[in-house]
Amino acid sequence: MQQTRPNVLVLMVDQQRADSLGCYGGFGAQVCRTPRLDRLAAEGVRFERAYTPSPLCSPARASLLTGLWPTHHGMIFNSVGREGDFRQRARLPDDMPVLGRLFQDAGYRTAYFGKWHVGTDDDIRRLGFAEGPRSTESRAPEIPSMRNYPLLDPVQRRWLQNPTVYSAVTTADGEAHREIWICRRAQDWLRRHAAEHPDEPFFCFVSTPGPHWPCVVPERYAALYDWRTVPLPGNLDDTLEGKPAAHRVYRDEAGESFSLTEDEWRKCLARYYAFVTLIDDHFGQTLDVLEELGVAGDTVVVYVSDHGDIMGAHRLFDKGPFMYEETVRIPLIMRWPGRMPVGRVIDRFASTIDVMPMLLEAVGLSAPENPYAPGRLDGHSLWSLIQGETPADWPDDAYSQFHGHGASRGLYDVRMLRTERHKFVYYPHDIDELYDEQDDPWELRNLALEPEWQPLREELQERLVRRMHEADDPLWHWMKQRPRPRGRGAASQPGTR
Repeated sequence: MQQTRPNVLVLMVDQQRADSLGCYGGFGAQVCRTPRLDRLAAEGVRFERAYTPSPLCSPARASLLTGLWPTHHGMIFNSVGREGDFRQRARLPDDMPVLGRLFQDAGYRTAYFGKWHVGTDDDIRRLGFAEGPRSTESRAPEIPSMRNYPLLDPVQRRWLQNPTVYSAVTTADGEAHREIWICRRAQDWLRRHAAEHPDEPFFCFVSTPGPHWPCVVPERYAALYDWRTVPLPGNLDDTLEGKPAAHRVYRDEAGESFSLTEDEWRKCLARYYAFVTLIDDHFGQTLDVLEELGVAGDTVVVYVSDHGDIMGAHRLFDKGPFMYEETVRIPLIMRWPGRMPVGRVIDRFASTIDVMPMLLEAVGLSAPENPYAPGRLDGHSLWSLIQGETPADWPDDAYSQFHGHGASRGLYDVRMLRTERHKFVYYPHDIDELYDEQDDPWELRNLALEPEWQPLREELQERLVRRMHEADDPLWHWMKQRPRPRGRGAASQPGTR
């Protein structure tokens, strides 16, 4: 039996901002070394304007698996599902089409390695990933733990009432380090698959918990970056004056990031970059296994992050009730030798929800009907953009939802609309945000309350309402001075999804 469909390898990271990859340029790229992922982009397609559907792990990951907005798949919080009880882990419903199950039903051998964060470990198998170890959040004894090694030169502060390690150096290396262990498990599985099932296609998903903090990196990777020379972002000293109070609460009350010195921020950034380089190295070795096995030309590779990381911008830490570029803009790279162009950079807006329909179209599978979003997926296949064609109805903006961390139950509801030049961010309980991304790329000056900017603010809010209405986002009902939605027919107009 000869394999007729291509393999699929998804490489996913947690909390990586786009500007930490050399191929994306920008602030972090002037320092951070990512030769293997830069090469992947040079051999394939890079999406310049890719945005997360939610700057929070579980909602973003569930959107990748389902092709749906969080308000449609229901996993709007971390570990919270449709029942709305933040004490219960979320679960995607049995009747919801998801990537793993769709590929498994199509005859693919499926495997998952690393961070899951879309329910319990039982859901990995239930949702179609038949092989692989337990997820890293299970804390199974075989999974490496940094607790077994001393932390060298840690940067520590209180965060959400808990003592937290922001960054540190460790003597743990090789398979004693979690990310390296994950990649080697995936590499071993790829080799076994080639030896035992050479005529069957595979769908392999590799998901590292890093570079999400704590940025604890082996000494040899930390040594690649002299923290003393690491530049600080141009918005580090943002006073947050004229911005939503939630930003100041997160900086000054929820944590102590405001108290980090410039040298401590430099160490955090240096170790974040070192973590990115570590992942670049070991994802690169995983790609080498495809070459070793002779299947690189028959494998669609996707590299993506669930969301970004603020890491010192605006003197903030982690992610939360803010929609700055550092947290919402993500890397998205794809390669399929002979079927995707080489070195193409696509500057149209893209979202994580577009990955699922693209993969289905690429391998010749039909996009499913979805009981929670009748008639179609929310995402549009990226395949036409990859081939150099732009559909007439392709959106000219990006939309993102944040529903809170769970226990807040909507206290920090935030919605974002990003156009080519501007960004509008809606806060139901506070002032809104409006930024001119061309004249103010560090997002320091909030224009939302300035009289001369009100016509643009109203225009962008109307566009945001159309997006929210289409995604069945209930927050539009409560918007301040909200324009009336134009009905679901607006979904077929240019500029909407």
